[in-house]
Amino acid sequence: MDGPKGVTATFGYRLDVASVGGGTVVRSPNAAAYAPGTTVTLTPQPDAFHHFVGWSGDASGSQSPLAVTMDGNKSITATFAIDSYTLSVAVSGSGTVAKSPDQASYTYGTQVTLTPTPATGYHFTGWSGDTSTTANPLVLTMTRARSLTASFAIDSYTLSVTVSGSGTVAKSPNQASYTYGTVVTLTATPATGWHFVGWSGDATSSTNPLSLTMDGPKAVTAGFAINTYALTVTTNGLGTVAKSPDQASYNYGTVVTLTATPSAGTYFVSWGGDASGTTSPVTVTMDGPKGVTATFGYRLDVASVGGGTVVRSPNAAAYAPGTTVTLTPQPDAFHHFVGWSGDASGSQNPLAVTMDG
Repeated sequence: MDGPKGVTATFGYRLDVASVGGGTVVRSPNAAAYAPGTTVTLTPQPDAFHHFVGWSGDASGSQSPLAVTMDGNKSITATFAIDSYTLSVAVSGSGTVAKSPDQASYTYGTQVTLTPTPATGYHFTGWSGDTSTTANPLVLTMTRARSLTASFAIDSYTLSVTVSGSGTVAKSPNQASYTYGTVVTLTATPATGWHFVGWSGDATSSTNPLSLTMDGPKAVTAGFAINTYALTVTTNGLGTVAKSPDQASYNYGTVVTLTATPSAGTYFVSWGGDASGTTSPVTVTMDGPKGVTATFGYRLDVASVGGGTVVRSPNAAAYAPGTTVTLTPQPDAFHHFVGWSGDASGSQNPLAVTMDG
């Protein structure tokens, strides 16, 4: 004591501050106890990737900073929470995206697996938005709000058409490739002398035209076969016909040579049906089924004695069996017809002769 002294003892209140979650609280002023009426400012300091939620205890609300008037002992808790983010996933094209885990929001650091699944006839092409990649599945670490789009594209396929034989195939529509589900019409047209047999490969049918649904790459072969035809040869009279080549049927375009050979005492008369003329051999081109008749017959030799001639009707080198030939005598001037001899007799004028030998 070196003089008179005056001392004041101040008594006050404690302020206990706690924190829950990730963060701390800074008080200003910072003291073990506070005089009544002192205002203490509490400032929450969240850890990285956390945020301040609010006060509890002797304070409420989420004011930051918080002014506390010390009018008694206080106990205040600051609550912090880890940050959470939304993940928005959209789709372009036809398909779906599964999220695992599937939540409305995700806390910081959560790993989310996104698995795109294309619809039938589509394929996944990639991600756009916050991430550009083609990874499938895609693993995202949630460090912020994210927005992504999964893109799907429709599948496209080639249609290969080949031909076996002779003919063509028209495609409608005629394209280098076709998207999934496109219906393509294939029309087979055989070349002349050929016919369509059927489809093989990725289509097994004889339907023409054919409707083909493109649900994958396709390879189709159109089969054509050459037409074959029968050649029927008959004879009228006594004789034979040789065919060269001699076959049961002939491919389109084959040239067949027919040679007529009369029996003894008969003569080749003519061709009928799908061949004509009086010349042997004759050629027949097989462009369809054919029927040819070779007629063999008899000669009619007519002579005249005296002054005159004989007109025959019809006039031919040989006659088919049963043909009636009319012979009319034509006497020269100052002559007259007397009669017939040989294989005819009498003086009938004109004379009808039936060719039976």
